[in-house]
This record gives sequence, C-alpha cells and structure tokens, in this order.
Amino acid sequence: MFSSIIDDINVDNIDITSFMDAVRDAGTVALFTFGGFLLFSLIIAIVVARKAGYSGWWGAVVVLVPVIGTLVFIILALLKWPALKQRDEAMRVLKDHGIPLPSQQRLAEREAEARAKLEADAQRRAEQARMDREKAERTRDEMRAQNQPAAVAAAPAAAPPATTPATPPPAPAEKPASKPSTGTTAAKKPAAKKPTTKTPASKPAASTEEPTKDA
Repeated sequence: MFSSIIDDINVDNIDITSFMDAVRDAGTVALFTFGGFLLFSLIIAIVVARKAGYSGWWGAVVVLVPVIGTLVFIILALLKWPALKQRDEAMRVLKDHGIPLPSQQRLAEREAEARAKLEADAQRRAEQARMDREKAERTRDEMRAQNQPAAVAAAPAAAPPATTPATPPPAPAEKPASKPSTGTTAAKKPAAKKPTTKTPASKPAASTEEPTKDA
C-alpha cells in the first residue's frame, strides 16, 4: 500500500517537472523570438530613417521607446523628409540647366526604340502591300496577255455576221427614189413639169428625138 502511494507521488513529480521544463522552453523560445523581432525592427527603422534623410537615432528611438517612438514616427511621417527636399532641389537645378536624369534619358531611349520599331513595322507593311499590288498587276497583265490570243482567234469567226448586215447600206440611198408614191413627192412633180413646158429648151429636145426615130 505504501509502495503504491510512493509510486503515485513519484509520477506526479515527474509530470510537474516535465511541465515546468516545457514552460521554460516555451519562455525561452518566446524570449528569443521577441528579441529577434526587436532587432529586426531596429535595423529596419534605422535604414528607413537614413533613407529619409534623418539620423539613424530617430529610428532607434521609434523602436526602443514604444509610446514616444510612435508619436515621433507619426510626426516624421507627416513632415517633408530631408531626402525629398534634396531631391526636389536637385531636380530643379537639373531642369534649369537642361540636364536630363539618367532614368529620364533611359526612358527617352526606350520610347525612341519603340517608336523606331513601330515605324519599321509600318514601313515593312507598306512595302509588303506595294509588292502585293505589283504582283496582282503582273498576274492581271499575264491573264490579259493569255486571253488576248483567244480573243483575236475568235474575232474572225465573229466577223462574217458583222459584215453581212453591213452590205445593205445602199438600200437607204434608194429609198428617196422610191418615195415618189407619197403625197409630198406627187405634189412636187406638177410644179416641176410646168416650167419645162414653158421653156423653149423642151422643143429642141423633141427635135432631137425625131431624127432618132427616122434613123
């Protein structure tokens, strides 16, 4: 019985020591984690302060002094940073002297390259269009040249029908002679006969006819 009690006490002591060891280990891990995070934050704050143009101590104050550091951080963030002031002054001086920044020069070069590429593409497309047009014209001329002998060969076969209707053009010239049957020509003939009877030239015509009869 006593041995069982002693065994229970020993088991409880082992559990307690194991729990304390776990707590100690967890505290150690948390402490090291917090220390590493604090060191990392301190380095970042110092670098940012230096980049902004301030002293690195301002970054250390922001990290190491929680409440005051937060206020200092807000004030410094709202103010214009010295680095920005220097940048603006340098930009103003360079602009006054007409000196481009290297970044601006690189940007201008990239834009010029892009513009040249677009112009080259447009010129290439125009050249391709011209070549296609010339090719189409050549093929059209070749097709016309191929079709021309066929048209010349077909022309004699089509010529006789065209000449046969062209033979009766004398018919329109004879129509005025055949028109005396109309009323207008009948009216004109009596007017033409009256002067012939009155003129003495008609008598010699009759005399000339008589010798022919005698002969």
